[in-house]
Amino acid sequence: LSMPMTMMMGNDSAALGVDRSRATSHMSSLHKAHATGKYWRAIHCCHDGGGGSESAPWTTQQQQKKKEEEERSSPKDNEQAKVLLNPLKLSRCIDRAYHEASDMLLRMLFVEYDLLSSLRFMKKYFLLDQGDFFVDFLDGAEDELNKELPDVLQGRVQNWLSTSIARTSESSHLAWALRCSFQNKSLRDTLDDIGKRNHHRKSSKKNARQKVLAGFEAIAFEFKAIPFPTSIVLSHNQLRIYTLIFRLIFFAKYVERQLVSMWSDHQLLKAMTLLRAACSTTFSLRRRMLHFIQNFVYYLEFDVIEPHWRELESKLNASKEHFCLVHCRHRWWRKNNL
Repeated sequence: LSMPMTMMMGNDSAALGVDRSRATSHMSSLHKAHATGKYWRAIHCCHDGGGGSESAPWTTQQQQKKKEEEERSSPKDNEQAKVLLNPLKLSRCIDRAYHEASDMLLRMLFVEYDLLSSLRFMKKYFLLDQGDFFVDFLDGAEDELNKELPDVLQGRVQNWLSTSIARTSESSHLAWALRCSFQNKSLRDTLDDIGKRNHHRKSSKKNARQKVLAGFEAIAFEFKAIPFPTSIVLSHNQLRIYTLIFRLIFFAKYVERQLVSMWSDHQLLKAMTLLRAACSTTFSLRRRMLHFIQNFVYYLEFDVIEPHWRELESKLNASKEHFCLVHCRHRWWRKNNL
């Protein structure tokens, strides 16, 4: 497609040889043309070192070079524009440009920017796939996280997070941007709000005495900024879902850690004959709670997340188009959405 890319990205359908009144019948071609423009813009930003902004302006030299090329090829472009008024030829031309741009962008994402390693980083830290990180982090930050939220020293927790990542992670361009934050609402209240928004229900009046959260109930991971072009795939909506799943898994594993610690204390009580009979009900309750939470964590990690993650990786490896890549990610998250 030899027409300027800005014409494809604009709102003027006449630039594509498509009448606005017939836009519905050419919606697929219009969508591909618009997507092609965005793909080439992302590719140019990567080559030009845009580094995080798809709207970064080109340099004056590049703009002048582009203008000269357009002037030299203007007669030829006019001829091709007339030929492309044929809907069938136009559709084929758009398809060819779309596949070329999407293939090039995919090669850049997977080869030059190693997209899969970024996704594995998300799994390792947001889905707590790496147990030694969780243990190392809580060994240092547990005392702070046990405090009520107003008393938590967030800088100290952030320091332990950075230290734990340095100990347990290979070098990653996402590691420097990961930081901890503390939410004002519990996970249950957050999910309730999402459900009410999705069903267009009004929020009920909150109690005057709202529960003060502990640090481990409010903690969440987020990024200062996601480097470009990784941000093409890891959008803000995707990160919100990662954060919700992280809070659920972190809370469950934190409770499991506390129950295991309690089990260790109960072993000392069992050695005391007089207290053993008196605490039998407590022992039974702790055993059942620990059994439940361990099975719940196992279910989350190995029956829900791991099979879907393997499916995701296989589809990403088999993806031939960037649109297919984004689509299969969204479909995977819809299936795994809380």
